[in-house]
Amino acid sequence: MAVRLCWSSPICGKRFCEEVSAVVSESRRDLAHRITIKKCSPDWTWVVAVLLYCGALFQANLTAAEPAYHLRFDRSQYVINPGQEFEVQVLIDPVPPEGLFSFGVLLGFPQTNAVVIGASSIQPVTILSHDGPRGSSPVVGFGPGFAAAKGSADLFDERRPSSTNALLVTFLVRDQRAGAYSLSLTNFNTLGPSEQIFVDGAGGVLDPLLTFGRATVVYGGGGALEAQTNSPISLNRQSGLFEQVVRVTNATGSGVNGFRLFVTDLPSSWRIWNAHGQTNGLPYFTYDQTLVAGASVDFRVEFRIPDRNPTSQPGYRAEPAFPDGLPFPDGTSFTVVPRGRLPDGSFLVEFDSLLTRSYLVQYSFDLTNWRTALPSILGNGSRLQWIDAGPPKTDLPPDQSTNRYYRIFLLPQ
Repeated sequence: MAVRLCWSSPICGKRFCEEVSAVVSESRRDLAHRITIKKCSPDWTWVVAVLLYCGALFQANLTAAEPAYHLRFDRSQYVINPGQEFEVQVLIDPVPPEGLFSFGVLLGFPQTNAVVIGASSIQPVTILSHDGPRGSSPVVGFGPGFAAAKGSADLFDERRPSSTNALLVTFLVRDQRAGAYSLSLTNFNTLGPSEQIFVDGAGGVLDPLLTFGRATVVYGGGGALEAQTNSPISLNRQSGLFEQVVRVTNATGSGVNGFRLFVTDLPSSWRIWNAHGQTNGLPYFTYDQTLVAGASVDFRVEFRIPDRNPTSQPGYRAEPAFPDGLPFPDGTSFTVVPRGRLPDGSFLVEFDSLLTRSYLVQYSFDLTNWRTALPSILGNGSRLQWIDAGPPKTDLPPDQSTNRYYRIFLLPQ
């Protein structure tokens, strides 16, 4: 082993650096010196016992450079679309020569900017997906502002395997549409200050040798959610409302777990009859299903136009969003049977209503799992008609489902 030794002579007043053998004495530039080096501890600390130079005798301590390991992200910057779900991979660099037997890493982020949903969003590499002597599953954790994973190789495998892969764990992070932010890494310690977390295949503890990287998350680049009209505004004679089909296409390059479709440039006298809500004066629809890259979904937008003259053309804008799930309706329910299938494949549902009372429609594919259709319906004191043509009221058009059942909730006053 060779080390580079630098020293200043108290007699000559000069500073010198030499490549010195850590095992034998040697002479350089006609300088007489003798070095005795003793390995005194497992952490590679070496003591230079005697150095004779220019007639001066003095002692110096020398610590040989230890290998350093860096925990880093698979990229320094993640460029995403607002509300996008994206993968974050954590790697160790370099891979220890003896491989890696165990690890534990905690991913940090501002809790208002990002979230990790569920243990299934945390995936250690297979070979490190054990928990030492405790079992075959890794330790994972998540909460506001963090997600973490800790695992080991199989302790009971006679081959004593260790990981030779730089990749340690993959996190699935969901952006919260709150702007740019940073990601951080640190040890995931669950057993106290004496816990040895990063251990190589030979039993060496790497914790003191670790450094931790950071990354940033920014918006921009790539494609977007594209909203385009797929038909002109026309009158639906069954409902008496005007309609237009709007197609939203996912051109972001990755899956989007929900979005909102906003209606812009709406004439002041027009009303979006089936809007789910309104923000900053813009009516919107919510789609809370996953739309994979390249896929499209059609929305049937319903208008109430007082003068019955649809000469204007509103605009549409789609943005990724992760709306909270709807609470289960509180009220009295009763089942209904669709009156019939309309020529365009939609279902017509009819029921008697009470004046000024609000109703919600729920639908199911199996009579066990029910979803709520939006928006609610205001009773008129007589027979009400409700048409299921798919989004934005329901997830899919009825003609794309094998079965579809309906029930109505009369909401409390």
